[in-house]
Amino acid sequence: MITIAFITTMRNPANANDYKKCEELLEKTINSVENSTSNKYKIIVVCNQLPTFPIRERVEYVLVDFPPPGKGSASNLGFSASKYDAGTKRVVGLLYAKKYNPKFCMLLDSDDYISKHLISTIDNIKSKVNGWIIDKGYMYQENTAQINKVESFNQLCGSSNIIRSDLIDLTIPSYNTALTQSYIIESVQSEFFDQVICKHLTVADFFVNINLPLNKFPIRAALWLVGTGENRSGRTINIKSSYLTKKIINEFNIPINRVEYYLQVLKLSVFKINYLLNKVRNKYR
Repeated sequence: MITIAFITTMRNPANANDYKKCEELLEKTINSVENSTSNKYKIIVVCNQLPTFPIRERVEYVLVDFPPPGKGSASNLGFSASKYDAGTKRVVGLLYAKKYNPKFCMLLDSDDYISKHLISTIDNIKSKVNGWIIDKGYMYQENTAQINKVESFNQLCGSSNIIRSDLIDLTIPSYNTALTQSYIIESVQSEFFDQVICKHLTVADFFVNINLPLNKFPIRAALWLVGTGENRSGRTINIKSSYLTKKIINEFNIPINRVEYYLQVLKLSVFKINYLLNKVRNKYR
């Protein structure tokens, strides 16, 4: 039995600003998981086409022929359209993961990173739990030295809920290649689909309401990548951000080379100094 299955999805290529960029982000997410201190995991990627980069040992791709949920880029689609596409693909991934009998499942956005200690932390918890919310994490601006600690992480980032597999009741007995989006929507209980599969910020309340509360994860275990050009949220980091440290780079396997890192630190330092000087000048004018 594996400890955890990570379920991630790729948007339809027709809804990407730059699908090659989406593939690059997915590969970095996979690299982050592969950096884990434990190999008791499987990554399930549900997508419309196979990526162009090499397939890895612990990664499986489940192809679907679901149509685009609308016209234009995902960032311009309404929530219901994005929910329909990503939600039904997540159900496919969760059903497919059953073949590996994971203890837990985590819905992982295809551009976020996890701590290399996440899986081993789960393995070291011997008491029976329903799962966890990752309420503390990081927000990182891509290709910069900017990072912030984030409290209430599960209210902001989708990669924030780990659920015991037997509590994921999809009412569909098993995966099969004939699954359609309409059948999934009709079959999965609507509250579970809306509040657990599609909306990360309602997951904790859903399980509290059925007397199966999720614990808070004991470490800062996930990193939310922003500023990629493909984020649906469009978030970026503000000037009050901290410096990315080597410890965090190593823990989350963030792909930034040493020269680029120091240049980014220097750039951010100069920017912050100028920002503070301007504030002082404006104050005493």
